[in-house]
Amino acid sequence: MVHFYALSRFISIFNSRICLYFLIVITSAMLQIYPCRLSLS
Repeated sequence: MVHFYALSRFISIFNSRICLYFLIVITSAMLQIYPCRLSLS
């Protein structure tokens, strides 16, 4: 039971890490695309 709790805890931390990574990637991509669109218009 304790092992399962530790495993689920690790998975939740791992998932939040992945979500955070995707959020950073998407944000940086937006910051790169947005100025280009601004200069084009």
